[in-house]
Amino acid sequence: MNTLSVLLICCSMLFSCSPGTGNEKTYYSDFEVEIDTILVDSEDEILMAGSDIYTSGVTIDNKKLYSLDQKNFALEIIDTENYRLENKVYFKKEGPESLGTDYFYDLFPLPNERFGFTFYETYRIHDLKGNLIKEVKLDENWINGNLEGTERIELSSVDVHGNVLAGMHFDFDSFKPIMFLLDSEKEKVESIELPEFDKIKRYKITLRRNGGYLTHADPNVFIKFQEDSILISNSAFNDIYIYKWVTKELKHMTYNHQLVPSGKQKTYQNDSESEEEIIQIIYDISEEVDFTEFFRDELNDKYYRFAHEANYLEDKENPTYKVFMMVYDKKLKLIGEKELMTFESEVTPLFVKDGKVHFHLNMEDELGFIRIGLKN
Repeated sequence: MNTLSVLLICCSMLFSCSPGTGNEKTYYSDFEVEIDTILVDSEDEILMAGSDIYTSGVTIDNKKLYSLDQKNFALEIIDTENYRLENKVYFKKEGPESLGTDYFYDLFPLPNERFGFTFYETYRIHDLKGNLIKEVKLDENWINGNLEGTERIELSSVDVHGNVLAGMHFDFDSFKPIMFLLDSEKEKVESIELPEFDKIKRYKITLRRNGGYLTHADPNVFIKFQEDSILISNSAFNDIYIYKWVTKELKHMTYNHQLVPSGKQKTYQNDSESEEEIIQIIYDISEEVDFTEFFRDELNDKYYRFAHEANYLEDKENPTYKVFMMVYDKKLKLIGEKELMTFESEVTPLFVKDGKVHFHLNMEDELGFIRIGLKN
């Protein structure tokens, strides 16, 4: 295996922070981080995950990374314990053993060598031979019976078995802070209102033609199944909902950061028929703080989250990203934060393994990871 163990940074910082509810006493946390890089052994295969990791996911134990090579109808399975390609599974483009589409949104690795994915208004589960195990059409009456007009559910996560689907309300011209849980076995829908997320609609930007909808850009809402809880966060603000899906308890938490704002703060025009104007608005929004989802570190019994702020040159090309790291205890109370470094490209955190957050790294079109962890 080719391995790069170059230590990029090892630093410590003393700072103050406030726990999640804002009511507890402010305290201090002192920690160091280590950052290194590692190259995945491609086994002489061409790994499209090196340059394109957009349709990917990790298994529940974080031991395997699945990434779809959409160009070649293949599933790349990466052994994240040994950092090597374990298998590249090719599927037929047509027929009963095909995946039924050539365009994919999200990918969900599942037990027993199965995987789920979404495309258009459909969720499917296949095995590694291409056999269709399950299909759920999101326009079925038991799902959208209470929706109106162009409203629909935009899926973003599934439970560990792939049977309970989670997504947010979506409409072309509006935003409603409602999460839906779809039990595909019982064909039941549960809706959970998230009123504190209503502020996200300020950053839904729509491009129109002749007064009608053409396309849009809006903040991400992250939904993560975590044992008996569901963590719901978003990219525009630092707050989080924790939903106990057995007891139906819903808790909202906010944070008082010292190094980054609590969220985006400026006011923007929400729609336009000018493509140039919309692009400029999106550039401006991205220069404000942007948050990732929360990542669980089981080894250290902590959670991590990252934020970045983009900085564009006058030509709007080759932006740099100032990246911050936040550390939380097992109850999701903030215990530390620090500025890491400035990256020359946007980096994507994927999973935590062995106490280190793994970010995607394109190493001259080879798959690599930037690994960030707490120094003991």
